[in-house]
Amino acid sequence: MGVGFQKNNLMKAITNTILIIEDDAGLIELLNEKIEDCGYQTACVLSAAKAFEWLKVNTAFLILLDYSLPDLNGKEFIAELKKKGHSVPPFILATGQGDERIAVDMMKLGARDYIIKDIHFLEMIPLVISKVYSVIENENKLKLTEKALSESYKFNNQIIDSAQEGIIVYDLNMKYQVWNPFMEKLSGIKTSDVLGKYLLEVFPFLIDTGLIDNIKNALQGEIKKDIEIHLDFPITGKTGWISDAISTLRNIDGEIVGAISSVRDITERKLVEDALRESEYHLRTIIENEPECIKIVDEKGRLIMMNPAGLAIIEADSLEQVVGYSVLNFIAPEYQADYEEMHKHVLAGESMQMEYEVIGLKGRRRWLETKAVPINDNGKVLHLAIARDITESKLLDDALRESEELYRNLVLMIPDGVYKSTVDGKFVDVNPAMVKLLGYENKEELMAIDIKSQLYFDISDRENKKLNNRNEEMSIFRMKKKDGSGIWVEDHGWYITDENGNVISHEGVLRDITERKKVEDALQDSETNLKKVLIASSELIDVNSESPDYGKIADKVLEISGAKYVCFNIYDENGLDLTTVALSGLKENVLNAASFLGFDVINKKWENDPIRTEKMKDKTITRFGSIRELSGSVIPKTVSNLIEKTFNLGSAFIVNIIKNNKSLGDFTLIYSKGETIRNSELVELFANQIGLFIERKKAEVELNEKMGELIHFHRLTVGRELTMIELKKEVNELLQRIGEDKKYKIVE
Repeated sequence: MGVGFQKNNLMKAITNTILIIEDDAGLIELLNEKIEDCGYQTACVLSAAKAFEWLKVNTAFLILLDYSLPDLNGKEFIAELKKKGHSVPPFILATGQGDERIAVDMMKLGARDYIIKDIHFLEMIPLVISKVYSVIENENKLKLTEKALSESYKFNNQIIDSAQEGIIVYDLNMKYQVWNPFMEKLSGIKTSDVLGKYLLEVFPFLIDTGLIDNIKNALQGEIKKDIEIHLDFPITGKTGWISDAISTLRNIDGEIVGAISSVRDITERKLVEDALRESEYHLRTIIENEPECIKIVDEKGRLIMMNPAGLAIIEADSLEQVVGYSVLNFIAPEYQADYEEMHKHVLAGESMQMEYEVIGLKGRRRWLETKAVPINDNGKVLHLAIARDITESKLLDDALRESEELYRNLVLMIPDGVYKSTVDGKFVDVNPAMVKLLGYENKEELMAIDIKSQLYFDISDRENKKLNNRNEEMSIFRMKKKDGSGIWVEDHGWYITDENGNVISHEGVLRDITERKKVEDALQDSETNLKKVLIASSELIDVNSESPDYGKIADKVLEISGAKYVCFNIYDENGLDLTTVALSGLKENVLNAASFLGFDVINKKWENDPIRTEKMKDKTITRFGSIRELSGSVIPKTVSNLIEKTFNLGSAFIVNIIKNNKSLGDFTLIYSKGETIRNSELVELFANQIGLFIERKKAEVELNEKMGELIHFHRLTVGRELTMIELKKEVNELLQRIGEDKKYKIVE
């Protein structure tokens, strides 16, 4: 007997069950046996009260309801069920003879069918239940199909809105119906300023471009070649070249309802692009609801009975035309063996389900989904089948599969990372490029991480992204790779919402822009340092102090070059020996280094090192691999090694300060291990400016000395004209060296 009959079996919830509510215990056993023989799961109760208890924890796929129950009648039962807040499951009403009026009332309340309790009652039960059962299944499948179509419609809208090309739709009067975000960006004109307006009303300059003719042809069903148009939008000042592909837009009945234009920006690649591929979007949705085919086949597979819907499917004019024929005559050859196998299982007492193609008498092929059960006809087992035409849904499934396959291939092949994640920060799906971009071994490893804590250096980068499902947003921020290193990404994302507008997931495309960001930062640093060099140079030019601030100069070189320490050295007149005039870097370390050396570096005079001089010959910047190589024999190797180890020092660079092919001094740049010179061109430029400064200072000193001599000689030897002339010449030459006019006019 069926589940739940006179038993307290409510602890475990039951679904997909036919609930039998009948107060006649004998009849309920017969009904239970009859229905279970047809392959259905059942539950049986004797009263409305027991039914309510069962329905508290179980879900009935279908109810067989006796109208006259001991505690409530059928109408009262349905009313009470609604009052308790339960959804009313599909139900079949069982009523006595003469109660057809009641049956009609119950049909109005939602009964799927009714059966009169007469002598044929038990024989009709399998047929009626199978029919209603099939109807319910069809309704559920239709709902799933409608949901899939709705999601497909949303997806198509998202494609249009996020497409990286222009999409325009015109109606039959060439008025704008669609103007997507790409067109807004391309033209600078908002969608609200375009929709509903005639093309030439908005853009009169398009009249001689050939676009009007292309649209007219498309509205006549003719597709012409793409055209290239030069755009000039006076309102926004934007100009450029586009390629416009026009195609005919049809509705689901194949009628022309407008034209659709695909616009690509070819401004930068117009001369090198071979041809734009035409892009067409066809949306075909065909939903047909045909009545179901009901047929009975004998043990030899011959047709005994078929209803008018079935006859229409196999293109028969009447039952007499096909009765007694083997149903294999109507089944496509490739499915006949499977059908015969199913027929054997049905005759053996099994319920079966199958999809196959039939070929009508006039040659038309149709897909059918059939559910077959055995029935007993006076001791003979017959094959009862209820089939529905699923041809259109098959075509739709194929189209959906092709669309999904195309989308899947695009996602797998695109070099940018594509992702879908939950609101809570878990990946739902990622493409291979995303796995590679973030440095993970495989998709499963990346899917297992927590996005908030493992991908973001700053969680506010994720929390601050306020998007919606129609307007995308481009964000740039740093993300953390698996190894902890950082990359800069450009995230083009959008939200997916449910029917109530609640965010259910986040989708987007992620692009690695780390190299681009490095270039931008380097340019920014270069501009900043160049400004510093120019400012420092102008300060040097304007300085009037007789004692220049060499420490400030060394500090500026330290800042520009990124060195850890900088020594500023000035050569003696011989151009070989030198004196350290300034040292820049951490003061505490400088003092410690002096203690290792045994002398103060500032004002230290260094004799010429021929090896180092030869290495620096004809070079503006010379690299030394270590402090030991730099110091040569001037500093003991043990001291050099100690300094390198203590302060973690690596390579060093000497930047020559040269004026008129003569070395005036140098900057010695010392770096930490693994570091190297930065902004070398700016350092070299600054060194040249310092050369001018040193030369000027030397000239000023010599000038002052010569002026003193001139005055002295003038006082002591007024008559010694020749000596005076020579001194005046030397003064004039020194004035010219510092950029000033001659002071004395010499008459030979």
